[in-house]
Amino acid sequence: MEGAGHLSSLPRRVDLCLAWNWEHDAAVVGVLERGCLDRGVELLQVTPENLDVVVALLESDQLEFSVLFDRASDVDARFLPLVEWARRRGCRQINAHDRAVASRNKASMHLECIAAGLHTPHTIILPSVVEQERVPALDLSAMGDRFCVKPAHGGGGEGVIRHARTLQDVESARNLFPQDRYLVQSWVVPAQLDGRPAWFRVLYCAGDVHPCWWDPGTHIYEPLTDEEQDRHNVGGLRGVAHVIAWACGLDLFSTEIART
Repeated sequence: MEGAGHLSSLPRRVDLCLAWNWEHDAAVVGVLERGCLDRGVELLQVTPENLDVVVALLESDQLEFSVLFDRASDVDARFLPLVEWARRRGCRQINAHDRAVASRNKASMHLECIAAGLHTPHTIILPSVVEQERVPALDLSAMGDRFCVKPAHGGGGEGVIRHARTLQDVESARNLFPQDRYLVQSWVVPAQLDGRPAWFRVLYCAGDVHPCWWDPGTHIYEPLTDEEQDRHNVGGLRGVAHVIAWACGLDLFSTEIART
């Protein structure tokens, strides 16, 4: 997080405030920093190292910003004063806090996607262990001989059981995060397109859609060319992304889409 704390050289009002605290964001923060520099956009990075100073400057009217991009308050409540300050001032928020919090719940978003008319894997949503220690006998026959069990919150595959086969596997998974609801989902087998799985990671950014090939095993992205979209008839990826954006209300997100 080097370079995030040089406050003395900043003007009283900056264009964009970026709050971040995850080390894996460092690379994309560097890209954003260079993009702002090229465009004459004044960027303020707020990290755990300078958070208290920034909040004090904001509250004393010695500093203000126009736009907030919050990548931290979901896991660190100390960043919430930034969100509240932006709310009071009517600042533009990229991925507004309330929408971002709601969208992180995979259980509720699954239902929102269904309501929006999107095709989703067959799913059973279970209460947390805290709410119900043991679930009644589930009919898992519709799931086939292999299915996926995942917590409603979190990312990066944390807590996800990819090769579940029995009710015991479901119960074991639920105990990994007993405070969270769980989704039991049928296993998705993608079609093959030119020898590669028809599994895509689609990036949505303020109305622009960038489809990529996606390997769920390696997590490697590769841009999907216009020619490939036409040849494989996957132009509908863009429409799906726009529907998801309408359902969740986010400005910036990625989503996995597979053709079975």
